[in-house]
Amino acid sequence: MNIVEAFVDSFLYHMSSREKQKQIQQKRLKKLVAYAKKNSPKLAELYADIGDDFSLQDLPVTNKQMIMENFNDWVTDRNISFDKLKKFTDDKSNIGTLFMGKYIVASTSGSTGYPLLYLLDKPHQNTTACESMIDSAMKHRPICMLYSGGSFLISTGILLENMRRFPFIKGGIKLLDSTMPLPKLVEQLNKIKPKSVFAYVSTMELLAEEYTKGTLKVKLEEIVCGGEKLSENMRQYLKEAFGCSVKSMYGCTEAGNIAYECDCEHFHIFNGWNIIEPVDANNNPVPCGQSAEKILLTNLANRTMPIIRYEVTDSVILHDDICECGKKSPWIEIEGRSANKLLVFKSGDNEIKISSMTVYVLIETMPQIRLFQFILHGYDRVELRIIFMPDADEQAVFEEAKTTLTDYLHSNGVDNVEIYLSDKQPQIDPKTLKLKTVYQEL
Repeated sequence: MNIVEAFVDSFLYHMSSREKQKQIQQKRLKKLVAYAKKNSPKLAELYADIGDDFSLQDLPVTNKQMIMENFNDWVTDRNISFDKLKKFTDDKSNIGTLFMGKYIVASTSGSTGYPLLYLLDKPHQNTTACESMIDSAMKHRPICMLYSGGSFLISTGILLENMRRFPFIKGGIKLLDSTMPLPKLVEQLNKIKPKSVFAYVSTMELLAEEYTKGTLKVKLEEIVCGGEKLSENMRQYLKEAFGCSVKSMYGCTEAGNIAYECDCEHFHIFNGWNIIEPVDANNNPVPCGQSAEKILLTNLANRTMPIIRYEVTDSVILHDDICECGKKSPWIEIEGRSANKLLVFKSGDNEIKISSMTVYVLIETMPQIRLFQFILHGYDRVELRIIFMPDADEQAVFEEAKTTLTDYLHSNGVDNVEIYLSDKQPQIDPKTLKLKTVYQEL
């Protein structure tokens, strides 16, 4: 599917009635399953008893661990292997380049702690670009995207590739590394003078303080937050600080952007290419309007690395009623993504605030770390609880993580911090099955 076909398909879908949209969804699902059965040995095995006439609920539930343990037999491009992809991602100079010349690579460990390497093929890239154009997210230019450098992030990979493919957007979109020292970040934003900013919530909280102090001199028309939950208190704080619209996006590595907030502050699902099933702990469907413990995600666009009824442990409430904004797509409330607070360090008598999400990304994308917790005790002692990958040189990996964190903290004026490797393992909350990865204990 080329970019023109993707745009036409996406546009016609948005113009269709809800009943017609369901028919299109089902048609796309059947094509995806047929392709997966033909080209993926593992999915051919899983779908051996699935005929041509099936419903979504007839298909087995999948998860991150299942994909990674069967990676070579899961992907439909038989030239791809996990070893090749792992070698590619181990070399950080490959960030922003295409694997095998055609696949965007994204990596994440996620809150359940099992690492994932994900590939976005051209159909997925095209549909993502078209959905963004149709939805007109972040339409106020120039736009600044603040991302954590040194990581294979899905948002960064998609944006860099779109800028390569469509040179006309380069002048209106700028990328800035949010891990640079805060004064330098403020200086760059003052030069660019963006009208829209996309960033982590905790990064925008830091920038709001700089704006209030008068060091950040920009006139924003729109802020779009991602990666962390935007609480109502924080939304109001950012609105009052910057005097502009504040919205949020919801997504994950395995699908990219899943939903975008409308003016009514409802997360509308990009349901032309994503199916969201709210379920309970046993994967039984949960009715609209009721809280679900997790969702099952189906990405209808990606043929190379099929994501079908894939477990995502975010608690949501699905709504099927028509939103006042006029959009036809269902919308969700997101309950299970807690807001990440700023970390507060001290240097002498000065308090230095650091984005917890940036710290998370710096460690999370290290390939030899399976699971971790970063706990700031007081203002100057960092405990790292790490579960390493089986083949990892544990001391060497810890030293790399320590150096990465130390360099980042030093660049932001934080000195004399003790970072040590704990003999404890990360603890997952038994109620939510979520891991609180970065937090502070005072």
